[in-house]
Amino acid sequence: MGTEKDLEYGKKLLPIMEQFLGYLIDQDLSRKVLKDFVDHLWLLGGRIIKEVSIYEEYKKSPLKKLVEMVETGGRLPDGYESMSKTEIVSFKKMCGNFNEFLKKSPRGRARNAERTTKRNLRNM
Repeated sequence: MGTEKDLEYGKKLLPIMEQFLGYLIDQDLSRKVLKDFVDHLWLLGGRIIKEVSIYEEYKKSPLKKLVEMVETGGRLPDGYESMSKTEIVSFKKMCGNFNEFLKKSPRGRARNAERTTKRNLRNM
């Protein structure tokens, strides 16, 4: 933890991440894949907190920041240079699964509907 604000922001991310973990458990993944995804989720959370802290984005919605991070297959975590190719692929797969989860969740559906509405209004 860098600052008290980092801790507060991280606590706002936890409920979303917990829901995703429940979703993963329901997917009947192997213990190894589940453990790898949990480890990658931890790295993703650290990356989010670091960026929020560096760029003073504490007012940005944790959900929006999370979506931003996983939409494109995830931004690689710090120290990714020491990760194997298999670990990087697994990290990106976890981000892809998280993105799919967010799209299917009520929050994600609302976000997608909002985007579609804005896009439609711009095209009028």
